[in-house]
Amino acid sequence: MQSLAPTLVAYEGLALEGASFGLSADSQSKIDTVRRGGLESLAIMRDAGLPMAFGSDLLGQLHKYQSMEFSLRASVLTNREVLIQQHGFRRSFAAWKTKSALSSPVPMRIF
Repeated sequence: MQSLAPTLVAYEGLALEGASFGLSADSQSKIDTVRRGGLESLAIMRDAGLPMAFGSDLLGQLHKYQSMEFSLRASVLTNREVLIQQHGFRRSFAAWKTKSALSSPVPMRIF
């Protein structure tokens, strides 16, 4: 089963640091709209029973916010739901890598 991976912390980091990066007020406003919509999407996905995984696209100066994804999700979901998402994703990803490694002519490292 595939999972959705909302990357809320990417928008949160841009909301926190965007002005210092030189983003215009218009861009910052758009980021805030997307950030709020992302938080709302967590409840929608949960209520629809959709599996969620973790992922963040943070590079450079925003990398320091990577673990904030947990607290952002916990502002909408229960701690239990957040932990189940993390555990379930790791288990399904490891199974996918194992299956891919068995069918691939190129060896894959399983972490």
